[in-house]
Amino acid sequence: MTALQATSADELAGIRVTAGPPPARQQFGGLRHSNMAGTKGSVCRHAMTTAEVAAMDIRDVLEPIGKAKLTDRIARGLVNNMHRTWVNGVDGLHQWKLQSHTEWADYLQKVGLTVGDVGKLSREIDKHREARAPPTAPPDKVVAYVRIISRTVDVQLKLTLTAKLLARPFCDALMVPFLKAFSKKQAAETTVEDVAGVEVDDEPLTDLATECTKIFKSEESWVLLRLKEAPEAAPEAAPVVAPVAAPVVASEAAARGGGESASDDDDDVASGDDVHHELDSVD
Repeated sequence: MTALQATSADELAGIRVTAGPPPARQQFGGLRHSNMAGTKGSVCRHAMTTAEVAAMDIRDVLEPIGKAKLTDRIARGLVNNMHRTWVNGVDGLHQWKLQSHTEWADYLQKVGLTVGDVGKLSREIDKHREARAPPTAPPDKVVAYVRIISRTVDVQLKLTLTAKLLARPFCDALMVPFLKAFSKKQAAETTVEDVAGVEVDDEPLTDLATECTKIFKSEESWVLLRLKEAPEAAPEAAPVVAPVAAPVVASEAAARGGGESASDDDDDVASGDDVHHELDSVD
């Protein structure tokens, strides 16, 4: 009995007793499930031909422009014209475009894309590649070359934005200090209300309250401020001058007097004729 109890005690010492039903069999899940799915997807890609892999990749950029039906033909063209130096078919299209844009565009038009479709596809490729690119950290310091222009003004100044300033809204971090310095230079006050438009690296900026870290992506940037134009003053009307009567010229007066004398002479001549007629009658 003692031995049996000892044996039982030894056996029980290594057994963990839990209440309730036995645990269910563990299933794959979570990260292991994701890894398994990724492994299966990798195996599937290795089992596919190069053209099939390319078609699966580039469908993502052809569907948005309504040309998914041309996926297989474009994939075959990619494989035939480019060596397999790309990992993703979209990257392959991008490399093909950079290597020979004319050949790339000619082939796409040959298989059924219009000139407009080629441009749309190019933009979709760039958009797809940007979405897959790893996010870049914003710069710690930005040198901004700020130019302010109007019909009569064209001035450029350089501002350095530190990390503290980059965390502020664009208007407070850049525009206010720049306009303050510009006002001192021009000896005339210019405020944010005097600015008609803003461009950052050739892109219009409409929300001046946007944080600078969301605007500046590199350590150097070019900013353009367009001032509002003052309305031009209306030209003054020319004074109205009353017409002046033309002066009487002496020669005209003389001509008029000569006419009256001529009429008097005519009368005299007529009287003389009468006298001659009377003399003739006497004889």
